[in-house]
Amino acid sequence: MIEGNLFSLYLTIDRSGNLYSLFNLSNRFSNVFKVADPKIFNVDDEVWITFNTGYEANGNNVYLVQVTPYIKEPKLCVYSDASLVEKNWAFFKYNGGLKVLYQPVEPIVMNVTFSHVQNEFHITKNVSSDVSNNIKKLKKNTIASPIVSFKGGLYFMSHSKFFIRGKRLYLGRLMELTEREGVWSSVARTGFLAHSARALLGAEEKLNPNLISCTYFSGLFVDNGEDLFVSYGVNDLDFGIAHLRDINV
Repeated sequence: MIEGNLFSLYLTIDRSGNLYSLFNLSNRFSNVFKVADPKIFNVDDEVWITFNTGYEANGNNVYLVQVTPYIKEPKLCVYSDASLVEKNWAFFKYNGGLKVLYQPVEPIVMNVTFSHVQNEFHITKNVSSDVSNNIKKLKKNTIASPIVSFKGGLYFMSHSKFFIRGKRLYLGRLMELTEREGVWSSVARTGFLAHSARALLGAEEKLNPNLISCTYFSGLFVDNGEDLFVSYGVNDLDFGIAHLRDINV
């Protein structure tokens, strides 16, 4: 939702079919100035959100916050090799521990632990993961949605960025994330996805003048264990929810 020139991010909590809470996350937290790019995911039976603090000239931060059974205070995520501006990390539970996907193509998956002494999450990478050698891939391919478990696999949406005469166009793909003997890999399970052929041409009104068009995928969820749905924004002006049917699983 847009209020004036500022984006406000709202969270609803719904259990047993009853909507009982509506929160504006943009001004909810006393220790966070800005909430950007929120992603909802599950850890065991509770709901969590990860977000970043948007663009900041001196560097931004990434946070984790548990929002059920009630909204707690966000915890800072500390990664010693983080870039100046970080966004779009995907946290997920795997083999009893918390992990974070940092890069979608030639995936980099890192461990997440909580420090009770410092009251923050610490992120550590495997020795074999070299982020510096993958910067080009990281800029052209980014993580779009949370990671969900579907039919025995781990899936997420990614964005691919294309440049035409200096302006950007974003398309999405459904990716499967797999691990074998400590080595992570990812493979596309759909072709490139967009809202429509018309949406690819962009809108006359643009919030971002450097954008041609963008079907910006942000949500991925499973219904009854059998159906996969994706939610997305269209050129910063509209939104949609779609059932993903043609999946190469």
